[in-house]
Amino acid sequence: MTNKPPAKFDTLAFAALLGSGICFGAIFVLSKQASYPSSGGLEATQITLFRFLIATLSVPFLFKISRERFVGIRVGELLMRGLCGFLAAYLAAKSVTDPKHQLEVGVAAVLNSTAVIFAPAFAWLILSEPLTRRSWIAIFLAILGIVILEERHIFVPQTLQVPWSELWALVSGVLAGVVVVLIRDMRSGPNPEKPETIVLYYSIVATLGSALLCVIAGKAAWHWPTLTGWLVLLLLGLASFGAQWLMSFGLRLQDTLIGILVLNLQSVVAAVIGSMLFGETYTATVIAGSLIVMSVAIWLTSSGWAVRTKQS
Repeated sequence: MTNKPPAKFDTLAFAALLGSGICFGAIFVLSKQASYPSSGGLEATQITLFRFLIATLSVPFLFKISRERFVGIRVGELLMRGLCGFLAAYLAAKSVTDPKHQLEVGVAAVLNSTAVIFAPAFAWLILSEPLTRRSWIAIFLAILGIVILEERHIFVPQTLQVPWSELWALVSGVLAGVVVVLIRDMRSGPNPEKPETIVLYYSIVATLGSALLCVIAGKAAWHWPTLTGWLVLLLLGLASFGAQWLMSFGLRLQDTLIGILVLNLQSVVAAVIGSMLFGETYTATVIAGSLIVMSVAIWLTSSGWAVRTKQS
C-alpha cells in the first residue's frame, strides 16, 4: 500500500490549522477560568468531563454521520488516539487548574506544543518517516529552550522541588506528539478516516475516561458549575470540537511539522489572553525559552525540511 505524501502547502488546510491553533489556545484559557470560584471552582476531571461531553453531543448535530463513518475503519488506532488525546487534555487542564501551583496558560501552552519535539520521533516509529540529522538538532534546541524556560525551578536553590504542573504540561506535549502522528496516519492512504469519526471517537473515549476519574475522586471533589461556569464550559466544549475537527482536516493535506508550526499559535493566543484576563506576567527567561521552542518549528519548516510519509 502506498501513502501519497501531502502537498507542500495548501491554503484551505493552512486556514483550518490556523483556526485549530486559535481554538487550542482558547482551551487553556477557558480551562483555567472554569477552575475559578466565579465558575464554580471545578477540578480538572470535571472540566475535561464537561468539555468532552459537550463536544460529543455536538458531533451528531453538526454532521450527518453514516454508520460506516461512525464505526470507523481503523478502530484500534481510533481508540489509541482517543486515549492519548484524553490523557494529554486532562494533564494540560490539570497544569493550569492545580490549586497548589496554577501554571500560566502561556507556559502550559508552550510546554504542550513541544509535540514538535516528539512528533518526528513517533512518525519514524509509527509511519517509518525519515528522521534526519536536522531533526536531532531541533530536538536538542527545543530541550535547551525548555531548560531555559524552567530556569526558575532548575537553577534557583530554594525552589528545588518537582514542578508538577510543568511536568504535566510537558507530558501532555509528548502525548500530543503521538496524537498528531496517529491522525496523520489515519487521514492518509486510500481509505482515510473522516475528521468527524476521529473527533467522535476521541470525544467519547475522553468523556468515559473523565467520568471514571470523577467516580474515583468521589463526591467530595465534585463541584457544580455556576451560571458563568456553564457558559465557560459550553465555549470550552465548542472550542474543543472545533480544534480537533480543524486539526484532523488540516493534517490530511499538510506535512506533520507544517501542521505543528501553525498549531504553535496556541501559545501566543493563550499568553495574550492570559495576560489580559488573569494578569499573568512572564519573566525574561520564560519568554526566551518559549521563543526558542517555537523558533525550532519555524526553522524546521522555513528550511524546507518536513517529515513525509514513506512510500512503500
